[in-house]
Amino acid sequence: MTEKQRRARTPAAKPSLSLEASTAVAHGLLERESMDAVALRRLAKDLQTGPASLYAYVRALQELHALVLDRVPANVDLHPRLDDDPRARLEAICTP
Repeated sequence: MTEKQRRARTPAAKPSLSLEASTAVAHGLLERESMDAVALRRLAKDLQTGPASLYAYVRALQELHALVLDRVPANVDLHPRLDDDPRARLEAICTP
């Protein structure tokens, strides 16, 4: 078997599995789709692993949801420049 054939048969490397990676992928699902898409089976599929592997990082789906929702405020700009109009600032903060 040639080196080229051996490389062709080698499967692509899986993404590294960790709590941070799992939460980041789950947060991406929330942003692209909805919270309903954030499910352990779906997350496992996107991480190229089995659902049981995720239980090393989260105890239940509710814990995963809490971790994902904890990331949401980190992306909110609390200081939009809107000439000190309180209503416009609040609307800007609450609107994606």
